[in-house]
Amino acid sequence: SPKDLTGYIVEEKSLDRDTFKVEVQCADTHTGKAKASECTKNLGTYSVSGCAKKIQCASPKSDHYLVTEQNTVAQTFDVAVACARGYEGKAVATACSKTGQQYQLSGCKYST
Repeated sequence: SPKDLTGYIVEEKSLDRDTFKVEVQCADTHTGKAKASECTKNLGTYSVSGCAKKIQCASPKSDHYLVTEQNTVAQTFDVAVACARGYEGKAVATACSKTGQQYQLSGCKYST
């Protein structure tokens, strides 16, 4: 087994090179498409890849936008946004780059 399996849930079915079967998925704290790759030499270590720690964005406060949050994890970010009454433009929500940062809202301005 690899030394560091942080972010992975692993079930080793067979570690023989001829019948290698390791089932792997990302842990709840991680996101991505997990993959296990067999070792390249006898008595080697298989590897896991594909999972990254989730980046959790914080919600900003704004009266200028109507926001519907489906998912505030940056890698799978899904936030619908529109301009609030009295504002106009093309509303955009942009994911954060670090856990705890607020995601950005932009594109709406006061309508005169």
